[in-house]
Amino acid sequence: MVTSLLDLPRLLGLLELLEDVHHGDVNSLQTLGVHTVRFARALGQRNLYGMFLGAVFHDVGKLLIPRAVLDEPGPLSPAQWALMQQHPRLGHELLRGFALPEVAMQMVLYHHEGWDGGGYPYGLRGETIPLAARLFAVLDTWDALLCERPYKAALSREEAREALRRMAGGKLEPRLVERFLALEQEGFFNL
Repeated sequence: MVTSLLDLPRLLGLLELLEDVHHGDVNSLQTLGVHTVRFARALGQRNLYGMFLGAVFHDVGKLLIPRAVLDEPGPLSPAQWALMQQHPRLGHELLRGFALPEVAMQMVLYHHEGWDGGGYPYGLRGETIPLAARLFAVLDTWDALLCERPYKAALSREEAREALRRMAGGKLEPRLVERFLALEQEGFFNL
């Protein structure tokens, strides 16, 4: 839990800055946080407050990435990609000055690790990746697939489902993808 009321204005300031980095839509970060909490609860997880904060602030490290890299309309150069891969570590460092729950900090640091070990920043694999980061990776990927970005068009829900199925066992934990897709088909994430 945020243990100091002094943290609240600073966290809200970061949230305002994130609005610009997150394509002008801070509400989508809050919705991502709510979906993360609902998915975590459906999986019997606790620390839901921390998971909400982790979802909302997962990309805070992008505040330290040059805007030209974030807005690149085409594929990133190797140097740009290497820089972008540092945003989880940079975000974790940035948030160290706040009294955030450990689960939130884990989500920020490990949300781009891949089930198969092909993620970043550390190349963790399987269950060495904290569960909160693994379940959030499914939601973050789903959100990215459905949203238009400077470098890609948004997918339809059916295209996004197929993309998630293809990522199961690679980037994403298969069991979590299966559970997410079952809930999504039932309308669980429609708010």
